[in-house]
Amino acid sequence: MPIEEMRSRFAPAVEEIINRCQVSDEFLDKEKFQVMVATIWGNAVLDPDRSGIDESDLPDLHDFLALKVSINDQRANQVAFDIDGRANSV
Repeated sequence: MPIEEMRSRFAPAVEEIINRCQVSDEFLDKEKFQVMVATIWGNAVLDPDRSGIDESDLPDLHDFLALKVSINDQRANQVAFDIDGRANSV
């Protein structure tokens, strides 16, 4: 799946997560953020078809989510993802 299509499909969910986890203009609730982003990833891994992607799209989704997490890492107290999708603090 092209990255633009991946963005258009998952960006609204990620933006909603950021809005729900926002504690202030500069900070996110780290634990809530981790759980919610990991839920997107976990659901996609368990049932890619239900998420609207193919199993072959999982690496692209991982990269997209990792990018979104890295953009917000300062606000979420530096959250990172392992290759298997577990959210960890760094």
